[in-house]
Order: sequence, then structure tokens, then C-alpha cells
Amino acid sequence: MDLQKLNFKAKDIVSFLVYIIPATFFVATINAKVDKVADAIVELQIDRKDISVESKTSGYITQNDIKALQIRAELNRQSIEILKLDIQNLKNNTK
Repeated sequence: MDLQKLNFKAKDIVSFLVYIIPATFFVATINAKVDKVADAIVELQIDRKDISVESKTSGYITQNDIKALQIRAELNRQSIEILKLDIQNLKNNTK
């Protein structure tokens, strides 16, 4: 076994580790950031679905409110007609 070859191999291993260890940390950091971004995207998609469900629900509530107001308006018209007829009957009965 030649000592120069052994030293050369040890130097190569050390220099390789000098590059590999920071590169490993860099890749791990990038992976962690990618995971955070992926989680944020999933949360945004969930929030977006929640918002669309809420807006659909509020749309239904608004439609129901409009229908209820239309029914009330119709009932008020009918009540006015009944009152008019009652007034007419009272006028006719008092004559």
C-alpha cells in the first residue's frame, strides 16, 4: 500500500465532504421550503373551497330573503285589497 495514494484518497474524501455536507443542508433547506409552500397551497385551496361554499350559501340566503319579501309584499297587497273592500262595505252599509 502506498501512503501517497492513501493520503490522496483521504484528501479527496475530505474535500468531497466539504462540498457534500453544505450541499446536503442546502437541499434539505430547499425541501423544507418546498414542503411549506405545498402546505400553504393546500391551505389556500381549502380556504378557496370554504369561501365558494360560503358564497353559495349566502346566495341561497339572499334568494330566500328575496322570495320572503315578495311573499310579504303580495300579502300586504291582499291585505290592502281586503281593507279597501271593508271600507267600501262600511260606506255602503252606512248609506
